[in-house]
Amino acid sequence: MDPTKLPSHWHQLHGPKPPRLHISKESIKTRKPPRHPAPPPHATTSDDPTPYASPKIYYTTPSDFMSLVQRLTGRNSDAGPNPSATLPAEIEKVVEKDFSKQFSEVGGSLVCGRDDDRNKIFEFILGDNYNNRNPNFVCVVADRGTGRTTILDLIYNDERVLGTFDSRRFICMPEVYDDKELTRVVIQSLSLVPCNITDIEILKEIVTEELRDNKLLLLLDNFENKTQKYWDLLSMLLSICAKGSTIVVTTTRKTVSEVRGPMHLYYMNHLSDEWSWFIFKQGVFCSQNTNANSNLLDIGRQLVAKCRNNVLCIKGVSGLVRHSLNVDWWGAVLDSDFWGIDEMEGDPLSALRVCYEFLPPNLKKCFKYCSLFPKEHVFSKQHLVQMWLSQGFIESGESKDLENIGLDYFDELVSRSFFRTLSIHNTKEEKFMMPGLVHDLVQQLCQNEYFQSKGYMQQAPGKACHLALVPREFQSVSLKQLTTGVHNLQTFIVLNRSDYICEGICPSILNLVELDDLFKRCMNLTTLKLDNTDIEELPQSIMLLSNLCFLGLSNTNIKRIPMEISNLVHLQTLEAKDCHYLEELPRTIEALTNLHYLDVRKEAGYVVMPRGIAKLTNLRRLATFNVGMDPLMHCGIEELKYMEHLKGCLEISGLVNVRNGIDAKEADIRSKDRIETLSLHWSDTKTILEGDEGAEISEEVLLNLHPKDNLKELVIQDYPGNVFPIWMESSYFLALVSVIFDHCYNCERLPDLGGLPLLRFLSIQKMHSVQIMNLSNSKFIPEHSTRYPSLEQLNIGEMYELVNWVEISNRDFPRIHSLSTSKCSNLRNIPKFTSLVELSIYSRAQFLEFMNLPSLQSLRIDSLHKTMIIRLPKNLLQLKKLEISHCPDLLSIEGLSELKSIEIKVVRCPKFNLENNLNMKREETSVLA
Repeated sequence: MDPTKLPSHWHQLHGPKPPRLHISKESIKTRKPPRHPAPPPHATTSDDPTPYASPKIYYTTPSDFMSLVQRLTGRNSDAGPNPSATLPAEIEKVVEKDFSKQFSEVGGSLVCGRDDDRNKIFEFILGDNYNNRNPNFVCVVADRGTGRTTILDLIYNDERVLGTFDSRRFICMPEVYDDKELTRVVIQSLSLVPCNITDIEILKEIVTEELRDNKLLLLLDNFENKTQKYWDLLSMLLSICAKGSTIVVTTTRKTVSEVRGPMHLYYMNHLSDEWSWFIFKQGVFCSQNTNANSNLLDIGRQLVAKCRNNVLCIKGVSGLVRHSLNVDWWGAVLDSDFWGIDEMEGDPLSALRVCYEFLPPNLKKCFKYCSLFPKEHVFSKQHLVQMWLSQGFIESGESKDLENIGLDYFDELVSRSFFRTLSIHNTKEEKFMMPGLVHDLVQQLCQNEYFQSKGYMQQAPGKACHLALVPREFQSVSLKQLTTGVHNLQTFIVLNRSDYICEGICPSILNLVELDDLFKRCMNLTTLKLDNTDIEELPQSIMLLSNLCFLGLSNTNIKRIPMEISNLVHLQTLEAKDCHYLEELPRTIEALTNLHYLDVRKEAGYVVMPRGIAKLTNLRRLATFNVGMDPLMHCGIEELKYMEHLKGCLEISGLVNVRNGIDAKEADIRSKDRIETLSLHWSDTKTILEGDEGAEISEEVLLNLHPKDNLKELVIQDYPGNVFPIWMESSYFLALVSVIFDHCYNCERLPDLGGLPLLRFLSIQKMHSVQIMNLSNSKFIPEHSTRYPSLEQLNIGEMYELVNWVEISNRDFPRIHSLSTSKCSNLRNIPKFTSLVELSIYSRAQFLEFMNLPSLQSLRIDSLHKTMIIRLPKNLLQLKKLEISHCPDLLSIEGLSELKSIEIKVVRCPKFNLENNLNMKREETSVLA
């Protein structure tokens, strides 16, 4: 492979490209290779060993280098790669054991060799012998790096958990805490309500109301508390839950379980040598056949031995060496001096230190920057990359923008196990966490330059360039006192508890005093993040921060952004989400021509944008674009035309203010081919352009907001038109996976989306004029074709006029899994969805009868206000779970005797007597009442 044809940003991830230097084959001498990663996977076979930069090795062309490869590998350089070659015998022996049957998957990664551990823990969680305790306690004791957090991930997402427990919570416990802190963390996570320390008693009541009669699984990772008082608190909080509720804790200390007393104790050991080698081989060869000589395999086994069967270290080292299947490269990793640095031989940190030392310089900077965050911090890839960009850690490529290069940086760190994907957050965006051992390493590397001020705010050292405040509770902080002696501060960020414990919990937790003084003394700031503080305004001295590239003001009490922000000409990111009191952006924002990311979303209302925002032509991500009422003072939709680089998610609100379809066409949405999610919002009030005129204009506007065919998600909200445009009813959107219609109140007919091949999620809410649900009639689809071939989840709600659902063909909806109906009081029937597994019926007068749901396993009925008798159909042979709640008049359920081995839960149905309704043996039915 010609090094000159490598991707433009390749050297930033894998080391610099070498100059061409021709030397004779006889002059080549074996040297240690560099402490930089070698070529990327597509150029890593020893048949094509692209040279890499190092002060300790001569640079050669690929042809000159082949003589060295021949001597090291014993292979003929002219033979070329053999795609049909098999793995060496040593690896094949492992494959023959059929380990694939013992794979699990979490966060997109395979988990090997832990099925026995998971199943044993499940015996403790689900076994009948343990369900009499309430709550049931399980303690998993394991060394760091053995995969205990991964085990909790597997448990959290296991189908057995989803089918057994009503609620799940996963809490990564804080690194430093006292009993009050732990109490607040757990209560806050259970209740999903912001908690200051003085609110604990009130929060206990909220938890009680939230969890009463629910069967809860609470997973506490990294739990090291040994106080009996805290265990008593957990027992008290969960005693109100249904029987079978369970707390699972992971810890490195057996003494944790001894304090609690009776609990199920499980020791999770390191993996066997066999499994360790298999995981290494998977990480290096990715299950693909390759030509690997015995020398390479010998070195690989020695590397695995140095990792001492620690899964995290094995994955990290395999992620390092897989970049080059070259004996010389692997040997350099094996011989690295860092294996025994600081007497860490055998310590897992030594293996991780080796992985760090072989990172290229830019990735080292990015990695060290993460030392600002607490161990349990939940990372957003996009957000972290924005911070790296503000620090100048990412070098430009010839044909790729900086953000994409930064995303590649992050992916590279993930591939080397410096981050792990989290599967516990119910968000579309992937979330990540740094493993505890990796966090220990980065803290060890960054003693003075990067500083976290925790708890009661220790004073920052004079050499600190990057400072993070991590408060435990609401408090006032004197910034002058905190930063006395600090002269070259480049980063100042405030981290809220919600950033690392539970999403959606964002109380203001910090009162910053003397912010003006900070700006005047620290004018080199490039990253400023003041999220979740109670600031109401920025001082005018913000104009002194001429180098500022990142400004975060989310969830603050800020009322206005000063006009002086125009001085921040290098600003790339402005984030001010959920600022309740912020009503408009300053007109001087048009001067921020280097702005790449702008986010001013909030739950209620919107932030007015000024006329002239079209000058922000370098915007890459614009979370929301709000069309204003005043065409002279506020931005118009046509200004989107000039934002050619927009990508990701775009929400356009205030469409009720668009006066005609021509302006909407000017926005040129169809040309923005990197937008994946498009949300179109009119207005939740009808004070403007009511009647036929408003409906016609809205129809023209939507017609001209035709997106590109690669769109993945579409949301239409508060649409006042009578019909949907024709472009919605074709098979044009081949990539569309999610569609939401919300409050399209005048439309009497739904657009037919049955021809969309990848559509998986469809939500139809508050379409009050629809009387007949007809999802199977389309002039764009051949008569005998399958409609909705990929749809898995269908939600309909507040369809008050909906009466009938047109029957569907047996070939339609072949993959539908979940159907939810809410407040559809006049709906008389549900079609025969033969693959339907979950059905939820909410808030109506009478039970919605249905037939022919042979695959139904879960039925949930909630809030039937005038129903006395529920008649279940006779063909529910697969039904395993029946939940009925908030039915005040319910007396009986007919058909229970036909159901075998079913779990029944009845909550808040005061007139219903389960004993009188059961005409079957108790051992055939699991009853929860």
